[in-house]
Amino acid sequence: MNTYVKHHRDTKGFIKIKQTKVVFFILFSAFFYLISPDLSPADTNNQKNSLYNPQIKKDPEGFVIIKTKSAQDILEDGNYLYKLGHYENALIMFNKAYTEANDINLKRMAKTAEEITSLLLKAERIGPEKSQKIINQAQKIKQRQNSERISYLYNDAYRYFYAKDYTKSTQAFQDILLLDPHQKESKNYLETKIPQAIRNEKIAALNKEAIDLFNKQEYSGSANLFSEILELNPDHKEAKDYAQIKIPDLIKEQRIRDLYREAILGFSVENYDEAAKAFNEIIALDPGQIQAQEYIESKIPQILNKQKVQALYNEAIASFNNREYENANGIFNQILALDPQQINAREYLETKIPLALKEQKINNLYKEALDYFSQGDYIGAKELFQEIISLDPQQVKATYYLQQMLPPILNKSGAESLYTKAVIYFNSGEYVKALNLFNELLILQPEHPKARMYVENKIPYELSRQKEQERRIFIETEIERYLSKEETAPPKTTTGLPPKPTNKTGVIGYLYDLAFQYYQAGELEKSADFFNKILLVNPGEFIAQSYLNRIVR
Repeated sequence: MNTYVKHHRDTKGFIKIKQTKVVFFILFSAFFYLISPDLSPADTNNQKNSLYNPQIKKDPEGFVIIKTKSAQDILEDGNYLYKLGHYENALIMFNKAYTEANDINLKRMAKTAEEITSLLLKAERIGPEKSQKIINQAQKIKQRQNSERISYLYNDAYRYFYAKDYTKSTQAFQDILLLDPHQKESKNYLETKIPQAIRNEKIAALNKEAIDLFNKQEYSGSANLFSEILELNPDHKEAKDYAQIKIPDLIKEQRIRDLYREAILGFSVENYDEAAKAFNEIIALDPGQIQAQEYIESKIPQILNKQKVQALYNEAIASFNNREYENANGIFNQILALDPQQINAREYLETKIPLALKEQKINNLYKEALDYFSQGDYIGAKELFQEIISLDPQQVKATYYLQQMLPPILNKSGAESLYTKAVIYFNSGEYVKALNLFNELLILQPEHPKARMYVENKIPYELSRQKEQERRIFIETEIERYLSKEETAPPKTTTGLPPKPTNKTGVIGYLYDLAFQYYQAGELEKSADFFNKILLVNPGEFIAQSYLNRIVR
């Protein structure tokens, strides 16, 4: 026969039971059936005849199943027969279970069940009138057994509780309440102490795991476990300390270290945008990070500035090489605004670009002069060659044209061109320009009669006439102003007024009055202007000329 229950005594004298959950459940079921309050054999006659083989009464040992079952199974069979009122058969089973059992508790249960069944069988045989005393005796035995069972279960419940086997402890306390629902201690353990112990054990396990993760620098996982602890116990001091202070500080420090590695790596591979982003995040986490501030405020801007300067310098050089000098000039100015110490940019702005622009202008003028020369406009070509020489006296080609090529041509055909252009200027009333061209023509051909006639007669006459006309217009304008009194002189004063002619009337008198009043008020420029107007009206006004000379000095 297989043995499912082993036992031994510990130092306190208690019996330690090592068994599977199935065996424990079977023991409990047998005990439950044993202590059932239904002690009366009434209403079981039909069950006696139909649910169990009568052969067991005659020859229970011949019942094959008995030999193959454990003591616990035999005890259950006896309990089943007991429930059906088959007391004789139940006695056989209880006796067999007692003989086969190795566990002292199982033996005690079988023995007690045998005693109760014997009493009930005896009560059944003597009849109901005389059996009440025997039944009462059975009830007392049952109550004693119940009390012993509760005591036994308490021992198990406490032992399991302090051994931290809360599942078995819970089962034991529940079994106690099945036997006696009024056991307050069991209720207290089931409702308070065991849940609290389970919670504390879970907190301790979580705390140990959290600290292990913390020591391994796995701060995120550690923080999650400490949060679980605080959900179970919001007043857990150590969890609070780690979750609210230590871990956030260390996570921040770890994040700052990671960001520093990322930033320095970005800086070293010239990925300055990513480096700046990482350094800014470091400063956001800890504004006192001096090294990050130095990179953000100094090192990275300097390098970015150098990069920008270099890019602009390359662009400026490309524009210069493409002869886009104005664009290059603007870019070099941008470079100096970013870096005033850029010597190369300054050299281009102060020397190379001006020389290049000058050379470009000379080349353009030379090309234009050659176009004029090829088209027969020798005067125009001469002017352009002269402009080239004024820009660069060392221009050999322009000098050659001016000194070698143009004089003979101008002597032959250029004179007529000069004459024609001068006449056009004369006819358009531009007498000064015409006079210059006629003088130039006379240099080429001193005996040119028409040019001399214009220079000596026509142009002086027209200039004189033009000047007289301007004088007349001026006088008319001054008369109109005099009549309308448009000019308002400063207030008259009687002290320090210079002497002025008293016989001047009309426009001359009006102008003298204004000139002296401005002179006396210290507004010498306006005073000089009116003295000049007097001389325009009448150049022989000696007094006006004297005051004008005094103002000029």
